[in-house]
Amino acid sequence: MPDWLVELVKLNDRRVPELLDRQIEEEGSDVHGAVVDDHQIPVPNHTASLIETLTIAHLYQHSSHHRSDRIRAALEAAADALLRFQHEDGSIDLRTTNFHSTPDTGFVVNDLAPIYALLRRHEVEALGALTEMLETFLLRAGEILKVGGVHTPNHRWVVTAALSWLHRIQPDNGYVERAEEWLREGVYVNPDGQYIEESVGIYSAIVDQTLITISRNLDRPEYLGPVRQNLDATLYYLRPGGELVTAPSSRRDRDEIRYVRPYYYAYRSLAIRDDEPRYAAVCRLIEAQWKGQLGGDLPLLCEDSSVWSGLPPAASVPMGYQRSFSHSGVHRIRSDDLDAAVIEDDPSFFSFMKGEAVLDAVRFASAFFGEGQFKSEELTRTENGFELTQELSGPYYQPLSPDDLPDEGAVSEMKQDEREESEVQKLRQEALIRQEGNGFVLEITITGTEGVPVAVEMGFRKDGELAAVDPVEDIADAYLLPEGYGEYKCEGRRITFGPGRADHHWTELRGAEPKLDLNSVYLTGYTPFTHTIEIR
Repeated sequence: MPDWLVELVKLNDRRVPELLDRQIEEEGSDVHGAVVDDHQIPVPNHTASLIETLTIAHLYQHSSHHRSDRIRAALEAAADALLRFQHEDGSIDLRTTNFHSTPDTGFVVNDLAPIYALLRRHEVEALGALTEMLETFLLRAGEILKVGGVHTPNHRWVVTAALSWLHRIQPDNGYVERAEEWLREGVYVNPDGQYIEESVGIYSAIVDQTLITISRNLDRPEYLGPVRQNLDATLYYLRPGGELVTAPSSRRDRDEIRYVRPYYYAYRSLAIRDDEPRYAAVCRLIEAQWKGQLGGDLPLLCEDSSVWSGLPPAASVPMGYQRSFSHSGVHRIRSDDLDAAVIEDDPSFFSFMKGEAVLDAVRFASAFFGEGQFKSEELTRTENGFELTQELSGPYYQPLSPDDLPDEGAVSEMKQDEREESEVQKLRQEALIRQEGNGFVLEITITGTEGVPVAVEMGFRKDGELAAVDPVEDIADAYLLPEGYGEYKCEGRRITFGPGRADHHWTELRGAEPKLDLNSVYLTGYTPFTHTIEIR
C-alpha cells in the first residue's frame, strides 16, 4: 500500500467515533446496530457508511482500530441491521423520500461491493460473519436491480454500476442483460461536457465514478470517453479554493456552495491512466484542502490498485482564461484569484469572487405585472463582454365577441387567448457586462413603460462585512446603497461596488424572486432606468 493511501487510512480513524456514537446499541431493539441520521432516524445508507469506515479501520494495520474486537462487533451489528432494513424484494428505503427504492439500493451496493471485495481479498477469519452477511445483502439486492426502475438520469448509471459489481462477485448473465438495457439508452454529454442534469456539485461526480466502475467491471473502455469530457469541463467550473460553479444545475445543488472534492477518484483514476497533468493538479488541490475528508473514497481507492501509482507531474489548474459553454449557458472569466461567471437564462446572472470575498449573485427586477424578474432570453457576445436581454409584455383584455360566448351563458373563466388585447405595455430589460482591469462594469437599462419601480440586488456572502450601506427597515440582511460606493470585506480581501442609488425603499418587488439568503444590497429606481455599477 503506497504511503499516500496509508495516510488516508490513518485519517479514516477520525470518522470512527462519530459513527459509533450514532449506532444504536440497545440490545433487543428492532434497529439494533443501525446508524441514525441527523433527525435520529435509523437509515440504511448511514449504516452502510459505518460498515465502510469500520471495515477499513479493522483491515489495515496502519489504523489504531486494527483487529479491534469492539470494531468487529459494531460491524456485525451494522450488517445485521442492514439485512433487517432490506425488503423481501431486495430493495431498501431512502427514508427521507424513496421507499422500496432500486436506485438507493444501487447506491448502497456501489458503496459496499468494494468493501466486500476487500474482505474476500484479505480473508480475515474474524470478519467471516461480516463477509457472509454482506454477500447475502448484495445478492438479495441483485434481484431488485435486475428488474427495478429509476427516477432520474444518473440513477441509470448508479444501477448499472451496481449490476457490474454483482457480476464480478457472482457472474450472472441476468446482471449483464439488465445492465445492457440501461446502457442502450446511451450516456448523454452535451458539447460543453456536461451530463443531462448539469449537476456539477453532486451528480456529475457520481456519474463519472459509476462510468469508471462500469468500464472496469464490464471491460467497456468506451465509457471513459464521457468521463474525460466531463472532467475537462469541470476544470473550467473551478473557482478559487476549489469551489464549483453550480448555477446551471437542474438538481438541488443549484446555486449551492459545492467543492471539487467528490471528483477525487475520477481525477486520480484518469490522471494515471492518461498521464494527464491537469487532472493531477486537481488531485493535488483536493489533497491539500480535503485530505481528511476522503474517507468516503477509501473503499474504491483501496480496492482499485490501478490508482496506487504515483500521480504524473502536476500542471496547474487552468488560470487566466475566458471560456464560454454556450450549450450550458455558462461563461467563465478567471485570472489568479479573480473569478467571474455570467449565466444565461437565470435570475442570478452574474457572480464575482476576489479571493475569499464573494459577490454570489447580481439580480434585478421591475414591478411589471408580477413578471418583471430579469431572466435573460438572449445573450450576445460583444467586443469586450456580454449583452443579456429580455422582452416583456403586459396586455389588458377586451370582452369576448358574441361568437366566442358559450351557449350556456356565463363565462366560467378568463379565456385570455381568445380575447383581443389592448393597452399593451412593453418593457425591455438589458444587462451589459464588461471586464475593466481587475473588476467589472455592469450597465443595467430598462426601457418602455414609464414609472415602473425597479430594484437591483447584489448578494454578498454572510461571512464578510459590509460598509457604507444603510439597513432596510424590518428586513434582515438587507441594505440600501443611497450614494457613493459600498465595500465588502472578507479575510483581508475587499470588493467595492457602486455608485449607489435609492430612489425608493421597496426592495422585494411583486413578481421578483424571494430575497437571497445573503447580505443583499439594493439599488432602486423607476423606469426609464439606466445605471452603471462598478464592481472591483
